[in-house]
This record gives sequence, structure tokens and C-alpha cells, in this order.
Amino acid sequence: MTRAVRRAEIAGAGLAGLTAAVALSQRGWKVRVHEQAPRLREIGAGLYLKANGLRALGTLGVLEKVRQSGVRLERMDLHDVGTDRWLVRRLDQFDVMTVARPALYDILKDAAGAGGVELVANSRVVRAWPDGRIELDSGRELTGDLIVAADGANSVLRDGLGLLRRRRVLAEGATRLMIPRSEDTASPVSIEHWSGRLRLLVTPCSSVETYVALMGPESEQRARRLPVDTEYWGSAFPEARSVVDRLPAEEGVHHVNMTISCKAWHLGRVCVLGDAAHAQPPNLGQGAGLAIANATELALTLDKGRDAPEQLEAWERKLRARSLAIQRWSEAYGALAYHWPHSLDRFRMGMLQKLTSFGPTGSRYIWLWQGALPDMKPHGLAMLGRSRAFKLGEPSDGGTGRV
Repeated sequence: MTRAVRRAEIAGAGLAGLTAAVALSQRGWKVRVHEQAPRLREIGAGLYLKANGLRALGTLGVLEKVRQSGVRLERMDLHDVGTDRWLVRRLDQFDVMTVARPALYDILKDAAGAGGVELVANSRVVRAWPDGRIELDSGRELTGDLIVAADGANSVLRDGLGLLRRRRVLAEGATRLMIPRSEDTASPVSIEHWSGRLRLLVTPCSSVETYVALMGPESEQRARRLPVDTEYWGSAFPEARSVVDRLPAEEGVHHVNMTISCKAWHLGRVCVLGDAAHAQPPNLGQGAGLAIANATELALTLDKGRDAPEQLEAWERKLRARSLAIQRWSEAYGALAYHWPHSLDRFRMGMLQKLTSFGPTGSRYIWLWQGALPDMKPHGLAMLGRSRAFKLGEPSDGGTGRV
């Protein structure tokens, strides 16, 4: 006897929602995705993909396309302008990629279309019920075997179900832009420059584009100004002046960093996904990767049984603790940049090296930084963290700051 096809209604056509749609459709679900914007598109710059995100994209069958679009990094360097100290991580042991957000989005959207997913723009979901019903802003009600709230950090569905524990707006924010890739950003190397409370991230993310992120305290008006105050940022990072001077005058997206804590990730047939469940500052490069990995795991878990509430409970039990640990370490990394005492800045780089390279904290950091996969036990990475992951000193380019 043929089993009835299960239906999923997904609120939000971001990376989390699209990934869930692709993964569910590949397992026989009939899926509809609601996007409140007039058209489906990804706004943003670049993103990192590490072990968890790459594995999930492999499960979806789109990893090769992502690799063709992005850049596999060879090294990740960190430079403190004030002390002129470098922290160099060579990525021989790790598969770390960067990719432009719109490119990844289009790959997932094409996969969704190929899987028969119904993508509906100008469709805003305003309410969900645990029994599997949703209400659109038009007043129309729809029913599904699964409801996915992938509607962002300010999720209306999550809050309406009473699942939010805490929304914490942080004291720092980030401006993200793209510039053409050129000689000073030609190598597959990511550099994060620190200057006091400011940070500048420069990362190639395609054969023709470089991702730039400007991060600083929200209390500093010039740090969050749009268009970007190139004189301000160029003075703070003279070694990256050639990059700052090429920032487009009329572009850039600025966001205040935020963390979201939920009482639970599911209620009845409804689950929250992506930033709605675990929004975090972009310090471990795990925002998108974690959302993609958890969305894929959602479909894999639901494939093990017909009782959606029971499978959602198993999915949350498997993933939530690891996801929250990634979120906490991402916030702690930011604390070193923004809340470290000014008088102790000269010790900051050495402290970061010790926390992320040596002993139990180093092995756990690497585990979480890679996505906390269960077959990558944190204790098994201890020797790797001590011997090969980090080197404090001059980068191989001789300390010019050029990548």
C-alpha cells in the first residue's frame, strides 16, 4: 500500500529555508516555501563553509557546484595592528571554503526547483499552530505535516508560539561588502586584521570577488556609517589601505549582531530553523554552515519515522547542545575583540592563541569551529591543535599584510 505524501510548509526562503526544502523534497515530501519579499534572492556578501556545511551540501548533491563557484582557502591569518603580531593557521588538515552568498543561494534555489518545490514570493506567514496549521497575511489557512519557521532572528512564528527565551542585541555590528578580486587579494588566504576595537576581514570568495567585512562597536558612529567611511577605516588599517580604498561608495549592508536563545526548537509539528533558532555573531564563520547542516539533518531525521513530533524531538535532542556551544564560543571570541581591557591589548593575541590552540580549549575550539560533527571528537583534535593548527609569528608573505 502506497503511503500518503507528506507536506511541509516553510516560512522563509533564506539559506536555511531553501536547504530544508531541497532536503525534504529529495525524500519525497511535497514542499511549499513562503517568502514575504517580492522576489526570491539573497542579499549579502560572502560566507564560510566548513566541515558541517560542506558535508550537508554533499548530502544534497550540490557540493561540486559550490566548489566551482567558491574558493578553497589555504590559510587563515590574524593580524593585530597595534602589536604587529600575526597568528597564522595553515589549513592543510581542514577543508574550508568561502563562497558568495548569492551564488550559493542560486544553487540551492535551482535544486529546489528541480525537486518540485513550490516557491511563493509575496507570501507572508503570520501565525503557526502546533497541530500543523499556518495563517498567511491574506487570512488564508494552510495545513501541513510539518511547519518550518525559518523566518530569521526576529521570527514571528517562533515568538507567536512562545518559544523565544531571550533575544540579546550585542554591542557590536558588521558591515559586509564585495569588491573585485585583484592582486592584493589574489591568494586563497583569509586575513582578519584587528585594530583596537575594530576588525577588518578580507577573504576571496570567488574567482572574481573578494568579501570584506568591517566590524566594530555600535557606539562608534563612524564604524557603522553607510556609505563606509573609508578615511576612518583606512587610518585604522593602513596595511589594508588598498582594499579599503576600493570599497564601493553606495553599497554595503550593516547589521547589529544578535544572539537568540529558545526554550525549545519545536512544538508539535512546528520547528524553528537557522537564525530563528540560534542567531549568533559572525565570529566562528558558522552562521550559514550551521543552518545548512541542521536543515539537512532535519530531513534525514524525519525520514526515519512518520510521527513528526517524535522525530522533531529526536532532531532537537541530537543537535541543540552542539549548536548552542558554537553560538557561545562565537560570542566569546567577540568578547576578546570588544571587551578586552585596552591596557592589556598587547596580550590579546597571545591569549587568543592559547585559547584556540592548546589543550582542552584548543581542541574544543577547533571542533566547534568545524561544526561539532559527532565523528570529529574534540579530544581527538588536541595534538592537532598543539602541533599544527596555529603558528604565532610572521605569515609566509613576509608580514606585508597582502593576501
